[in-house]
Amino acid sequence: MKQIAFYGKGGIGKSTTVCNIAAALADEGKKVMVIGCDPKADCTSNLRGGGDIPTVLDMIEGLRYIFRFFITLLPSLPEAHIYHSSAAAFCGLPCIVAKKKFGSKFLLTEHGIYIREQYLAASRNQTAYRTKEFLMGLITTVSKLSYHFADIISPVCNYNSRWEIQWGVEKNKILTIYNGIDLNRYKNNLYYIH
Repeated sequence: MKQIAFYGKGGIGKSTTVCNIAAALADEGKKVMVIGCDPKADCTSNLRGGGDIPTVLDMIEGLRYIFRFFITLLPSLPEAHIYHSSAAAFCGLPCIVAKKKFGSKFLLTEHGIYIREQYLAASRNQTAYRTKEFLMGLITTVSKLSYHFADIISPVCNYNSRWEIQWGVEKNKILTIYNGIDLNRYKNNLYYIH
């Protein structure tokens, strides 16, 4: 095995030289491995004909997100008749587990639409494209799972239900609960402190 290292300041053609030598050696039937340390992944892009693949950093970031979001599944769940999630998000995963394990009912209430909020946030942040693509795919999948397994989905307004329907929620599972209290409904049981 022979090892060749190229180094020097940026912009002098290291990646181009390495890729051309690697391609020439491969054409001669040699087994070649290129290890590029440039975060721009120039060697990878050149050797794949300009094709984009996730970088090591993208993969590390993806694993970090998986750990952070799926940590909600670590605690053991007590048996309960109803489990509640305040968003079609990772906080809904224990509700899904409880539904499958105990037959619990799953109530999902949404003040905002989590998946919509995450798409808006992703459009503003500086996360690398592949990391963002992975993260949004994960968020979309978890949101769809929450919508699928929830027995009742309660947005705070009918406008939000349009988003939920767009993401596959059946209309008969939606029960809008508006913000605030209907004082007339509880007038006989209200106590005022002066």
